[in-house]
Amino acid sequence: MRLRPTQAVTHRAVGAPPELICARVFNIAAHEAIARDQEVGPEHLLLGLLGDAADPVETEPYADERRLRGLVGLPDHGPHAIRLLVEARGLTLEALGSAVRSELDRGQ
Repeated sequence: MRLRPTQAVTHRAVGAPPELICARVFNIAAHEAIARDQEVGPEHLLLGLLGDAADPVETEPYADERRLRGLVGLPDHGPHAIRLLVEARGLTLEALGSAVRSELDRGQ
């Protein structure tokens, strides 16, 4: 008789974003919040997304992560999808990030 393992398998759920993408966004968000002595909020997460979008996708060091981006609908090369979205609205990542930071700093 074969016994089943007692611990859950740690595979990522189908359709879940790649872990390194999330980790990078959360890391940037945490640093932005810590710099202002604030709890992480949606504004900090937006700054994390903008910071992640500043790097072209092909700079991702792990080929597997680039492949996983494609599985969740993100491009696996070229400009980041968020960069394209922001620039399509006539903004830049830097200008939007600057506006969010000034709002956060004003609230202190």
